Amino acid sequence: MDFQGDSMSNIIDCIDGAHVAADVKLTRAGFGGAILVVEGPTDQRFLKHLVDNEECMTVCAHGKANVVGAIHILNESKTEGVLGVVDSDFDRIGCSAMARDLENVVVADCHDIEMMIIVSPAFDRVVEEYCSEQKRTRFEERRNTSVRDAIFEEVSKIARARYANEREALGLKFKGLDYGKFVGGRDLVVDLSKFIRATVANTRAAGLSAEFVSGKVSEAPRLSPDWDFCSGHDFSHIFSIGLRSCLASHPSPIASKINTERLLRLAYDEADFAATEMCSAIRKWEARSGYIILGMTVRDETTGKTTTGEEKHV
Repeated sequence: MDFQGDSMSNIIDCIDGAHVAADVKLTRAGFGGAILVVEGPTDQRFLKHLVDNEECMTVCAHGKANVVGAIHILNESKTEGVLGVVDSDFDRIGCSAMARDLENVVVADCHDIEMMIIVSPAFDRVVEEYCSEQKRTRFEERRNTSVRDAIFEEVSKIARARYANEREALGLKFKGLDYGKFVGGRDLVVDLSKFIRATVANTRAAGLSAEFVSGKVSEAPRLSPDWDFCSGHDFSHIFSIGLRSCLASHPSPIASKINTERLLRLAYDEADFAATEMCSAIRKWEARSGYIILGMTVRDETTGKTTTGEEKHV
């Protein structure tokens, strides 16, 4: 048992919006630049090479509700120069509107930041570099679609269960699932029944049965397998299985979900981010507030200028 990990998890569980707001105020006392409040450590890593690290500091809130809660408190106390960044999750399809009315909270273009990377050219770069051309061609012929869209189809099955969990407040625990138990075969097919049974076993809640959860999932609307609905983490899990088996040039056990997400983050560049609604929203906030968040390269990509000030020719 990882006692250190359990202890850290317990500490994080105790954090709320008030704790995060206090952390931001403490940071503000010694720093005059912009403060960016993000959901988690992976968001910090994603944004590290995109922000101006001399003009902006990031604070990890350990959860979307904590970001929104902290921003509410900071707005009430008129703390300036603070911007929150959160995932969309299922907000766009009716589960929540917790961040919709806050001018200093920016929402990811897609379900989450990981999905923003997956729908960008960064995913194509990773596929080109790490997937066997022959294996990829055979996979796409069998699935009659691209690698990205084939995995989207499978992730949409899981997304439907996640949506039912959110809408019905089922309390399912998805963290820690072994995706190899329900993603199988050379076509990366998700067995939804096995997924539900694995999730119920992982949740360990008294009175919660796979049959009950299956019924709730079947009642959930059939939404299209797009980036507003699908979780980037689920996608990365399935893609990583492909990189260990049916897609990779040299299948490797080190292609874990964590390492796969690292590959995708590293392949994501300033031009990819400059093309997003999130980048545009941050630029608008910068213009309103007078604070700087984005790094010089991102600003150049957004304005169409080179670092020498010359106009780019597209």
